[in-house]
Amino acid sequence: MLELAYELEEKMNEYKKRKQIRKGYRRSQFIIFAARNIIGPPFKKICDIECDKVRIKEEPFILMANHAHNFDAAAELAGIRNFMRFVMSDHLTRKPIMRVLLNFLATPIIYHREKGSDSLYNEVVDNLNAGVNVCMHIEGGKTNNGETGYISKRNAQMVKDGNCALVTFRNKGGYLKAPRWAENKRSGKISGEVVRVYSRDELKKMSVDEIYNIIKEDLNFNIYDEQKINPQIYSADNPAESAEIILYACPKCKQIGTLTSKNDKIFCECGFEASVDNYGFWHSEDMWFDDIVRWDKFQKGVLKELADKKKGTDELLFGDSEQIVYTLENENRVLQSEKGNVSLYGDRIEITTENSVDSVPLENIKKISIAAKMNLLIVTDKAYYEIHSKSPRSAIKYVVAHRYLMGKESY
Repeated sequence: MLELAYELEEKMNEYKKRKQIRKGYRRSQFIIFAARNIIGPPFKKICDIECDKVRIKEEPFILMANHAHNFDAAAELAGIRNFMRFVMSDHLTRKPIMRVLLNFLATPIIYHREKGSDSLYNEVVDNLNAGVNVCMHIEGGKTNNGETGYISKRNAQMVKDGNCALVTFRNKGGYLKAPRWAENKRSGKISGEVVRVYSRDELKKMSVDEIYNIIKEDLNFNIYDEQKINPQIYSADNPAESAEIILYACPKCKQIGTLTSKNDKIFCECGFEASVDNYGFWHSEDMWFDDIVRWDKFQKGVLKELADKKKGTDELLFGDSEQIVYTLENENRVLQSEKGNVSLYGDRIEITTENSVDSVPLENIKKISIAAKMNLLIVTDKAYYEIHSKSPRSAIKYVVAHRYLMGKESY
């Protein structure tokens, strides 16, 4: 009798949990359906989005996609006819009005960095087990260089634990349409396509390693390789402006943070100069590569040498001044300084405002990442910082250097 009571209680708790997860589901389903059919066609035409329409027969499923453009979600919504709950970054919900609006319209799954990836993992699995389709960009953010970035193996385990079907979706064109670093958007096409749909029965027969390999293979994409096969024009005014947000190392002198851009060119104080064309390729007599993917590999090598040299020391690698420093309190940003400094040393990172200096040992950094164009996000054991800049500067160099300093490979 006692066992039956426990069983009934467990089933009741599961029912309550499922009901809570599906709260707002029907409302969001209707809103997305209406938006797709009313706003969708003119929006796709204005933004030059192309995608095939597909209805996934087996539900629930998790759609895993690469990420290059803010409109990738629009391509996925236009292409996939089923309702999906999107995984979104917490920086999109900083403003209370946006938080309320997004929750009402789409009931998204929010990745709160201060809670860590385990919390997100469990929430995605819970949604799948409750019968809710989930869409996520598994790189964790938009590509910085035009190539699919690091994909965690935990995504494959998530598919297993979710007991669901898997849809792999490849987004194309978005990086050159609106590079993450760019000041101005370009003309040009965005497209999206379903690579493959894997049924629940197929996935049950696969190991986690096998699922991981198919995810990486299906979502591997390099926009510059695509441009060599099927060239598209992506034109803009001042196409090189703000490129120093991603290009932090000079190919000629190998200095960090010395590049500046103007019009269609990027310069260094050493005399280096490169220009970009309407296909996204870069040209200079002082470098052997012509695209940002290979430039990025070069500069990561430069940064690794610097990190190896200064790892564990109190020597400065680089820093930036005139930074706008926020902390996060109850999911809202609180301004700490408009003239702050951030500096990375071989053993710590320092965030300086007019009233304080927070010196954080590298091992006490729980999470370091970027959001939007160049916002640096740092989660320590005591605080959550969001650091903006008044002028173009690279935030990704801190993320890459931190990984090298901690003995990890870059992503």
